Amino acid sequence: MEDRAALASFLELGPFVAGVHCFSWRPATERRPLDDRLGLWRSVASAASDLGRQLDFMLEFVADDSPRNVLSDAATLSRVLRAASSGAPFC
Repeated sequence: MEDRAALASFLELGPFVAGVHCFSWRPATERRPLDDRLGLWRSVASAASDLGRQLDFMLEFVADDSPRNVLSDAATLSRVLRAASSGAPFC
């Protein structure tokens, strides 16, 4: 699903969502680093913050099923969520 469609789906379903599975597949099912879709995850985290309640964000489908890639994706997701919750720009 393209980023725009994925965000639109999240916005529509947001009131009913308890958890968000975070992953990056391109072009179809090739597992990529989470930061390959950084814009999407920044937008989703910001929209989730606007819901006014806590959601669980979970990593899933990391590239090569590699522990190193889990750590890298976790660091990316952590930065995205901190920025969204503080209203600060992503860095």
